[in-house]
Amino acid sequence: MKIPSRFDEILETVIKSFGIASRLGIVLGGLALLSYCYQIGYFPEGISAGDTIALIFVSIAFAVLYIIFSASLYALGISLYPLWILLNKLFLFIAKIRNKKITPVEYLKPDPSFIGFSLVGILFVFLVGLSEKSIVITMVICCWMLAISAANRKKIATQISDIELTLSSNILNVSEHQKTELKKNKALLKKMKIQQTTFALLIPLFLGGMSEKIVNGSLNILSLKAPSVTIHVKKPHSNLLENLGLKPVEKSIGPDYKTFKGIDILLRGIGKNTVVAPFPLTPKFNIAIPNENIIIQKKRLSENKNNKSHPTEK
Repeated sequence: MKIPSRFDEILETVIKSFGIASRLGIVLGGLALLSYCYQIGYFPEGISAGDTIALIFVSIAFAVLYIIFSASLYALGISLYPLWILLNKLFLFIAKIRNKKITPVEYLKPDPSFIGFSLVGILFVFLVGLSEKSIVITMVICCWMLAISAANRKKIATQISDIELTLSSNILNVSEHQKTELKKNKALLKKMKIQQTTFALLIPLFLGGMSEKIVNGSLNILSLKAPSVTIHVKKPHSNLLENLGLKPVEKSIGPDYKTFKGIDILLRGIGKNTVVAPFPLTPKFNIAIPNENIIIQKKRLSENKNNKSHPTEK
C-alpha cells in the first residue's frame, strides 16, 4: 500500500525538525541551566565525572520537554485554522471600513494527524494558565506565529518541489543559465526553510518564564530539585539555620543533627554542595550546605497523603 504523499511530507518534516530541535534543545538546556544557577546565586563547585553526566542528563531532559512543548504548540497553532481565518475576515472587514487594502495572511489547513497532538498543546495552555493567567494570551499569540511559520514553510517546500520538477523533467527550452539560477533559488529556499524551522523552535522561548519552568521540570524529573522537604542538617550549618530564625523539630536522627521541615531544595546532586532555600517566600536568600552535612528525607506518595515519617536517604 502506498503511503500518502501528505503523510510522507509530515513524516519528513517531523524527522528533520526533531534533529534540529534535539541539538538546539541541548544547547538551550545548558544555557538555561546556567541561567538557573545565576538566578539562585550559586554555581556548582567541585564537579566530578558523575556530576558532568548529571549535567548532560539535565540538558537532555530539557531538550525532550522543550521539543514536546514546542511541537504541541506548533500542532495547536495549525489546528486553530478556523480561528485564524475568522481573524483574517475581521481584519479585512476593518480595513474595508477604513478604505485600506491589506493582504490576508495565508494559513496551512490542519491535517488530522495534528489534531491529536494539539490536545497536548491545549493541556500545556491549561496547566500554565492555572498558575499564570496572563501568559495564556502570549501562548495564543505564540500559536498564531507558529501557524504563520508553518504556512511559510509549506509555501517554500512547494516552491522547492516545483524547481526540482523543472530540473528533472529535461525541458528542452530550459537553458543552462536558467538551470543554474533555479539551483541557486533552490539552495536559497532550503536556507529559508531551515530559518523558518529554527524560528518556529525559538518562538516558545519568547514566552515569559517558560524556559525557567522547563528547567524546573527537568530538575524535578531527575530529582535534582525538590519542594518543601524535610532535611537533617549537621552542625555547624544547623546552627546557622537556627540563627536565621528556623525552628528545628523536636525529634532528630542523632545528637549531631537537627531536623527542619518545609525546606525547598534548589539544587542537589551536582557538585559538593546542596543549595537550600530556608525561606521559600524569599527565593534569592539561599544557603549552600556541604553534601556530607545534610540528609534529605525522601518524599513518598504515602507521606503526602498521610504526613507519616519515613526512612531517610543521603
